[in-house]
Amino acid sequence: MTVWALLAGGAHALALAWPGTGQALGALQWLALVVLAHLFLRADTPRHAAWLGWCFATAQGVAATWWLYISMHHYGGLSAPLAALAVLTLQAALALYLAFALGVAAWACGRSRERPLTVLAFAGSWLLAELARADWNTGFPSREAGYAHVDSALAVLAPWVGVYGMGALSAALAMGLTLAWHRPAPLMRGGVWVMSLALLLALSQPWRAPDTTRELSRVPLTLLQGNVPQDQKFDQQRDSATDWYLAQMLQAGPGLILAPETAIVLPTHLWPPQWWHALRPLADDRAVMVGAPWRDPQRDSFGNSVLAWGGGQTGIRLDANSADYRYDKHHLVPFGEFIPWGFAWFVRAMSIPMGEFERGASPQPSWAWGGVRWAPNICYEDLFGEQLARSWAGQDSPNVMVNFSNIAWFGDTVAQAQHLNISRLRTLELQRPMVRVTNTGTTAVIDHRAVVQDMAPVWQRTVLQSQVSAREGPPTFYARWVAQWGLWPLWGLGFGLLLWPRARKNQ
Repeated sequence: MTVWALLAGGAHALALAWPGTGQALGALQWLALVVLAHLFLRADTPRHAAWLGWCFATAQGVAATWWLYISMHHYGGLSAPLAALAVLTLQAALALYLAFALGVAAWACGRSRERPLTVLAFAGSWLLAELARADWNTGFPSREAGYAHVDSALAVLAPWVGVYGMGALSAALAMGLTLAWHRPAPLMRGGVWVMSLALLLALSQPWRAPDTTRELSRVPLTLLQGNVPQDQKFDQQRDSATDWYLAQMLQAGPGLILAPETAIVLPTHLWPPQWWHALRPLADDRAVMVGAPWRDPQRDSFGNSVLAWGGGQTGIRLDANSADYRYDKHHLVPFGEFIPWGFAWFVRAMSIPMGEFERGASPQPSWAWGGVRWAPNICYEDLFGEQLARSWAGQDSPNVMVNFSNIAWFGDTVAQAQHLNISRLRTLELQRPMVRVTNTGTTAVIDHRAVVQDMAPVWQRTVLQSQVSAREGPPTFYARWVAQWGLWPLWGLGFGLLLWPRARKNQ
């Protein structure tokens, strides 16, 4: 049973983005949960159920995020054994959430688990484990089940319940079918086969919720992908890459010009005058958004930031305070952008520059330019849909989301495809397009229906000329309730589903 749990966890990781194609496979994710549901029913004790859940989640985590090894060893300078141990230890620790939740579910269901209420307990345990992984200890939500369903029938639920609700429903369907297979009446065997095939077919086809938006305008885009090797970004190519980005900005046509996270790696207070002068000649129909570290002179701290300048500037000052807009990253990466308490020794073992940033506020206002409100997010902030949804709390909700990333830290791996699918799901939850501008890929324009309109070739220095259809309309149901209450409704639902079988049993 342990081996099956490990294999199912690995298959679940592959479902997020199939290596080579990057395709999300909702049917494979659901089948992996069917195996876990079957193992849960066969577990002798709550402790046994917890063990199987831990094995599944550990294999899932390692297979889905093994590329963290590259950032720590190849670019961070950590020894290979210690880097591999760090990945394994992190995922083994995160797997404790599912282990504990499945142990409680087995206790709540008792010995007679083959009954309908087990569906609720299993779905509740899966939901709580994903919420805990996403919400606690800064959050590590990159492998949630719902991302595998960006091209499946469950995608229709994204603007209603978000990625976590999609994962919970997948778990409920998996346990429901497993129970049907365990004790089918003779006349129902054919029906179980039909239901199984219908689910597999539905989870292999993209479904979409009704479109509640309308086009506001189409804005031309110039997306700059510098393809700067990560091990040269802060020394050999620090100035030459900046010169390339600035030259492309000067040559770009009308519209919005975008450069990725830390495209300019030198903090703003150290920029030479010629860099600031290069931003002067923006015409009225042009604007620039560029990623760069920004120094707060009052607090003597740094932010991982995006600076923006609109066209038609006059009398621009040669300092960072002249920017028309600044966004500071709120959700910082542990070890890479801030040092968790007690782990200074671990960070000192790696050679990661600028590893201590100041956290930005949440939410931050969008940038209004060209009649469109642009909402930036940096790197893995687009994993936190509840954070992005806070921008819908006021009247001036965004028309376009923009992700600034540098995935070069993880090499030429499936991490790029995983991140693309994560951004695609955000467009379904919020029904707004997402523009992705990255250092090495995937630089892309995704419409509000999760369709990739344009994408630059990965691992090439290139300029992608495209356009985005800015959308306006009422916020989705998901955006409304998450902006007001965060993830608390899902926490309540998860605990209710998990403990209901026990409460019914004690009546």
